[in-house]
Amino acid sequence: VTLVANDLLANGVRDSLRDTGNAAITMAAGTSINAGTGAVTMNLRDGAGLTNSTSGNITLNDVSARTVSAINQGATAASNIVLNGTVSATGSSGTSITLAGQKFVNNTGASALSAGPGSRWLVWSADNTAQANNTTINGLSYDFKQFNASYGVTPVLGSGNGLLFRQAPTIGVTLTNVAPVTKVYDGNTAVTKPLTYTMSGTLDGDTIAALTGPVYDTKDAADNKTISFTNTLSSSNGAVTVYGYQLGTVSNADIGQITPKALTASASAPGKVYDGNTSAAPTLAITGGLVGAETLTASATGSFNSKDVLSADTVTVTGVTLADGSGLASNYSLAAGQTAAAQITPKALTASASAPGKVY
Repeated sequence: VTLVANDLLANGVRDSLRDTGNAAITMAAGTSINAGTGAVTMNLRDGAGLTNSTSGNITLNDVSARTVSAINQGATAASNIVLNGTVSATGSSGTSITLAGQKFVNNTGASALSAGPGSRWLVWSADNTAQANNTTINGLSYDFKQFNASYGVTPVLGSGNGLLFRQAPTIGVTLTNVAPVTKVYDGNTAVTKPLTYTMSGTLDGDTIAALTGPVYDTKDAADNKTISFTNTLSSSNGAVTVYGYQLGTVSNADIGQITPKALTASASAPGKVYDGNTSAAPTLAITGGLVGAETLTASATGSFNSKDVLSADTVTVTGVTLADGSGLASNYSLAAGQTAAAQITPKALTASASAPGKVY
């Protein structure tokens, strides 16, 4: 059995023959359809291209077949699926019952849909019960619920019987940690401190699992870094798996901080000839602290412990400058204070001589 209403101008409907009013498919009271091992297909289309294209409900009483499909593609608000009986299918695989419309109104109760063993039913509609009562479940038991799902477009994520909604709810997150949420530079964006937060935006008593995968906006050291989450939201409603919640804006997110990582280094210094001051020219070799294969260069200033030859034997680093290599210098710190043995040698003098004569 195939029924089509409100078909498109492009499919051959003559515009002049389409009357005003809402196109509808309605089973009269007391009637039923039994297609045996055949299929029942009802399509109430959107009447695209017609002057009169408004649509109404698909209203069903008892319907039985191998597969049942009732698709209301009407764009107007009253384009619903209304059940006044039981829809039964004997198909043994895949989806044996498919219903789609603006709203799903179940006037029958828990027994409204019966899919064959090994198959399932799917109901597609606009918004769920928590949104203006747009869908009436009326005791119908289901295995999963999926948001942000449009019939004919969105892949079905769940298994078993399911309710699917075009509604696309987002979850708002507010971080409640005392700033800053900090770590020492380690070359990656992962947040290593535990985060505390509140969430809002769930519907119908759904529960969102703990958020995972918090990351800083970049891996580099800085203050006021933005924190976000990378995981796909996991949600449920009791034993029912819920899909399709989206993570919205994270409030109070700029509380991250990555501090520079401390390096270690050894110093060496050349001796010098006495020049009357303590200035020295030490060099530094980074000995530890670099992340992975990153490289930097370090330069230094320093001074001898004395300006005098007899007491000068040590150079101390007094200033350090880091320069980018394969890594960024701003991600690291290196304190001064390294020492190296070095001497000041006596300065060679030049002289001229004079001498007086004498009497024999």
